[in-house]
Amino acid sequence: MVGGHQMIRLTRRSLLKTGAAQTALLGLPVAAAASDYGDQFPFEWQRIQLSNGARLYLAPNSSRHILAQFRVRYGEINERPGEDGLAHVLEHALARGGAGPHPHERANEIRDALPYENAITNLNNLAFFAEFNPDQLESFLELMSHAIFAPRLESEIIEQERRRVIEELSGYSSSQGFRHSRQFNAALYGSDHPLVSFDPEAEMATARRATQLDLFRFHERFGRSNLVDLFLVGGLPSNAAWIAEDYLAAYDTEPGTTKTIPPVPLLTKSHMIGPLEATGLTHGRSQIKLGWNTRVFFGHPDMAALTLALRHLKTRLHEVLSERMGMVYSLKVGFEPNAYSASITINASTQEDPYRVRDVILDVVDDIRTMPMTSKQLTHRKIRLRFLASKRMSDNGEVLERLERLADYGTSYYETGLGSVSAEEARRAAWRHFPERDGHHVFLIRQGKVA
Repeated sequence: MVGGHQMIRLTRRSLLKTGAAQTALLGLPVAAAASDYGDQFPFEWQRIQLSNGARLYLAPNSSRHILAQFRVRYGEINERPGEDGLAHVLEHALARGGAGPHPHERANEIRDALPYENAITNLNNLAFFAEFNPDQLESFLELMSHAIFAPRLESEIIEQERRRVIEELSGYSSSQGFRHSRQFNAALYGSDHPLVSFDPEAEMATARRATQLDLFRFHERFGRSNLVDLFLVGGLPSNAAWIAEDYLAAYDTEPGTTKTIPPVPLLTKSHMIGPLEATGLTHGRSQIKLGWNTRVFFGHPDMAALTLALRHLKTRLHEVLSERMGMVYSLKVGFEPNAYSASITINASTQEDPYRVRDVILDVVDDIRTMPMTSKQLTHRKIRLRFLASKRMSDNGEVLERLERLADYGTSYYETGLGSVSAEEARRAAWRHFPERDGHHVFLIRQGKVA
């Protein structure tokens, strides 16, 4: 069992020996771990290890479409000195270049036939997304298996994508928003943490000088079968696992290794950043951002209780800020736990005094830490979370995002007993993971000019 779900090891020998019963098993979902709200948060999936060590995740549903992602767990964190941004250039070259027997003209014809396709690079991995009809599954897997393991990396495509990468980075690197966000993140995560190491100028310099040989050398470390995850969500054929094995396991490489990102250190002091002049803001308006760290990653025992406390915090902020301050725009509470950061942020835009807004926010945070929800509030918060969960589960993209989290970080917060969390348990989670009134947090102010 892996993360509460069944793990199936698919090998070439098992392909020859398994009969009809096993074939049916590989094409059908395995029941998720039981939870108090399991019937209201239905989520069934399989994890299958292919014969070459690649991992396959299947989430069949009644959709008429399939959403797929090839993810290689080898990203920017694995770049060596002088390679800043090389993963980004490789992503572009793989996403638009030729692969295996296909020159880029034919490969792009196959890609262009897909209703949706995209790619992304981050610290952890390179990922390639697509949405398509079930009858396009084999052509997608054939092309992307070649692209990941046997790319052509034609010079023409490298030159084309080199220009695109530089264009993407040039505007962002000179923006106020980037500079201000970097100040906030450096205070929140620590100036030496990889989450703050993104340097657009260094990445553009790499993009300008990167050669075909540089990309092939990076790809040699990247294209290892044990680093590959394939996610398939939607209207899958019953033999989806067999199809994936046919295409991916044709490439059986030596094992690769990948770095891990250190957890974010907890804050030890408070930081005030600003007020910073932001010429792009509406006259007289300010943007504020307040954040702090916690150790609640996916699978943490406080996950469900903290999720409920955050829902309560967001609702109370809307209520209290409206009562005390009047209009506060774009109020958001963010919580994105993963393998290396579990930071909580509150964003808002306001024409009120930003320092007063900050004080009201900290008052509400302190209230959540010290006073449990009423039974009526508790019921309303759970109903809202249940609705959001069911709404997300109807969308293939949300299912895929959740599959990724389950794959790496254990059971999601929708399956950790949310229905049984009491108001007092939510309060205790807030006490442990929200800052005290005068505790450690980062506060950023961006102010526009008054007319």
